[in-house]
Amino acid sequence: MEISEYLTDSRNPNEEVRKLGEKKIEEAAMSNFGQFMFQCAKELNDDKKIKMNRQMAATLIKNMLNFMPKFQGKWETLGLDIKSEIKSLVLSTLASPEIEIRKAAALCTAGIFKLEHPQNSWPELIDILVETCRNENVNFQAAAIITLGYISQEINPNDFQVSDVDKILTALIGILKETKASHEIIKTSLIAFVNYIDFAKKNFENKVYNLYNF
Repeated sequence: MEISEYLTDSRNPNEEVRKLGEKKIEEAAMSNFGQFMFQCAKELNDDKKIKMNRQMAATLIKNMLNFMPKFQGKWETLGLDIKSEIKSLVLSTLASPEIEIRKAAALCTAGIFKLEHPQNSWPELIDILVETCRNENVNFQAAAIITLGYISQEINPNDFQVSDVDKILTALIGILKETKASHEIIKTSLIAFVNYIDFAKKNFENKVYNLYNF
């Protein structure tokens, strides 16, 4: 499967070449969905690949899993091994030195989590992201916060565990209280914090969150 070639062709300004590339992408996905998802994840993860192709690979994963009817239900039929490999590749891409790629990986991670969450098939993700929010590497930290923000847009607040919301809010408030945090980190954390307000309603019944005395 020449996924890099297909992605490049699908961005070609020549309509004939572009349509042929799009057709090959669809045929590849229909022929072997799991392998196609895996190849897209590898493309996204590979720093040697073309940036626009990597971003498109992330978009394809998210859109095919969540928005394209012909592929609905296919993720659930994949084996645990290949799903784990795909998730690992996407998640590790959050460490990319390229901000555009980190954001693409964050969106992709949220898209996968949307399908995994109802079956509790990726329970470790929230803990990984919360822990990474405390990472000394600012890029890793920002990527984790952005991913949490995207996840809040994908999951129904009523379907989220109170304990997970508690972990997330604790991490975000810790960042907001950090005097050495950069303006960008503070801004990203505040956006994510606001996104989780609806999630926190159950928590507010039992605990008062205070930015100055938590």
